[in-house]
Amino acid sequence: MNLFWSDIGCPKYVLSPMVDQSEYAFRQLCRRYGAELCYTPMLHAKVFVSETTYQSQHLDIMPDEGPTIVQFAGDDPKTLLEAAKLVENVAAAVDLNLGCPQPIARKGHYGSFLLRETDTIVNILQLWKQHLSIPTTCKIRIIDKGGVDPQSRGLQATLRLVDQLEAAGISALTVHGRNRTMNGKKTGKADWDAIAAIKQRLSIPVIANGNIECFDDISRCLQATGADAVMSSEAILENPALFSNQTVDPFQLVHEYLDLAQVSPFAGINFHRVEKAHVVRMLHAPMRQITHTTKSLDPTKLISQCQCISELLNAVVILQEAYKNVPITSKLRNDTWYRRHRVEEDRSIRKEIQRQWLAGGLRLTR
Repeated sequence: MNLFWSDIGCPKYVLSPMVDQSEYAFRQLCRRYGAELCYTPMLHAKVFVSETTYQSQHLDIMPDEGPTIVQFAGDDPKTLLEAAKLVENVAAAVDLNLGCPQPIARKGHYGSFLLRETDTIVNILQLWKQHLSIPTTCKIRIIDKGGVDPQSRGLQATLRLVDQLEAAGISALTVHGRNRTMNGKKTGKADWDAIAAIKQRLSIPVIANGNIECFDDISRCLQATGADAVMSSEAILENPALFSNQTVDPFQLVHEYLDLAQVSPFAGINFHRVEKAHVVRMLHAPMRQITHTTKSLDPTKLISQCQCISELLNAVVILQEAYKNVPITSKLRNDTWYRRHRVEEDRSIRKEIQRQWLAGGLRLTR
């Protein structure tokens, strides 16, 4: 095991970097329930370097938290080095985003749209390695199947890429076992066999990402992949207690989160896409069940009208009271945020979910 991994306590439970969503208050909540290593939200290196307001609002690592890695997105080696130098004194490491599959990543030329541009990636990582005093890491997806040459696509191309990443000096690698096209309604099942092949190839720690829906999935994933740790993103957004192997009432989790958010130095900076979005995700199932059974209350409208954390707290109390009247048969439905793209749903239900997401500042494709 390398020195970096030992220094941060050989973590097994890792909170993913997520746009807007892995912020300080949410990291605190997830650490309370077992997360051992956390990432900041993805930061745009060019904006981070050029805009002091963006920098002050988004670099949210605090002295009282455990090991935290800052993830940057970008394609210019010099800009990424400049950005990384600005977090050198507070981050456990810096991570290069090579996994984001969203259209905005295509437009910005970063994330999974860099995976085939090995020279650019290696230049970035080598600059980091030469000029930073902290370790460097990457988060990748499996290279998709596009391209004429079979050797330039899929697992074989990914294996060649990870060889070069390790040679460039990264200290750990996160592998999301899906390719760039497996997103939204096309999410599909993550390929743990591919992660296992990558782990066997490398001597550095590997974090497995994908198909971690519940606590039991962790041991299955570790056994199947041989990975050193597992990372959760979407499932832990709905259930921040995922790593604790506890069944915790979602309303309790929401109250704990909002209590933490209220006293955070970064409270309310991006309220609709942070605090409100977290509440909508954590209460995904209760809100839908209230809608189906309580005609006098529209949970989506209630949340959408909130303009600050105190109003959001009041709305959660109203929803909690309404949920007490939801029949137990409705509460037993397999209706989760994680599975929103993984089950067949009729058009009316999907439209209802979209309304809830928009109320939480979210887009349907996220």
